[in-house]
Amino acid sequence: MVAVMTGVSVDKIRELILSWQMRDVVKLSRDSEEVLLALIELISEEDSITKIRALSALEEILKGADKKTKSLILRNGFDAIVSTLQEEDERLKVRALRVLKRLLEGNPLTKNQLSKLVDALVSLGSDNDGLSWLEAVELTEKISTTYPIDGVLSRIDSLLTSFNLREKALGIRLLLALGGLSEENWDPIVSGISELLRSEDPLLVEVGLDAAANMLKLPIVLPMERILGNILPALKKLTKSADTLVLRAKARKVMGLLEGALYNYYRSRPIEARNAVRKFLSEGFVEEAMMLSLVVGDSSLLLGTGSGMGSFSVPGQRFDEMP
Repeated sequence: MVAVMTGVSVDKIRELILSWQMRDVVKLSRDSEEVLLALIELISEEDSITKIRALSALEEILKGADKKTKSLILRNGFDAIVSTLQEEDERLKVRALRVLKRLLEGNPLTKNQLSKLVDALVSLGSDNDGLSWLEAVELTEKISTTYPIDGVLSRIDSLLTSFNLREKALGIRLLLALGGLSEENWDPIVSGISELLRSEDPLLVEVGLDAAANMLKLPIVLPMERILGNILPALKKLTKSADTLVLRAKARKVMGLLEGALYNYYRSRPIEARNAVRKFLSEGFVEEAMMLSLVVGDSSLLLGTGSGMGSFSVPGQRFDEMP
């Protein structure tokens, strides 16, 4: 068993992690605040190997760490950890992001911390071909704050409006996680998710499905027909022809969330429901119209009976003459 050290120096901890005595450092850090603070100091070292091993030790310490330990690391090490996201070394960025994923779970950020992290993630978006991008996307689910996020919305917007789908995906996931949704940014979120779902990259499709699931769990603040028109066709296609069974299953799950969102939205908006069905039928989107009418439980929306809608024509034949 490793004895607790007193009067520990940063040099001693550096010596231990560079000589592959990582387990000793982890054990010592769990037993001594002094050792943990010395380890945190090593994240600011110039030597990349020292930084990588210090971050690796922190990641191990955070597995099962209590609230007190997490708060200590967040208070004393947050700035140093986030600053490593500016490094060119991909290994450093990945390690820092993995530490942040464990550190931020259940730990809301202050306004200043949130600004620093968002700035780092925005700059990270340009390096979107490496593993760090995927780690950053996963990190967004752990970010929370009790402060207004108005100050970071303009920074996120640069990702949200990017022509690069990976940057856009990161912006969408970040905004959804922070709950900073409004009528102004719902449209780019919906269209962005639609682009991700239609991507030929399975990884982007999966990120799009996760984003769609998160979006559909939130209150809808723009006409639901935009979500139907943009996302439903892509979802239907994925349930049948996605590259993997996992993606097809996930698409079916999101389809179920969409049906629930449709019901919650349209059950108190019968006139809007009729208008949406009318629009879908007039534009030839028969399946979308059928789904909407079935979800709200009113087949008269389709047949034009009892609602004053009249009959509709669809390409090739009248809807009320179809099987």
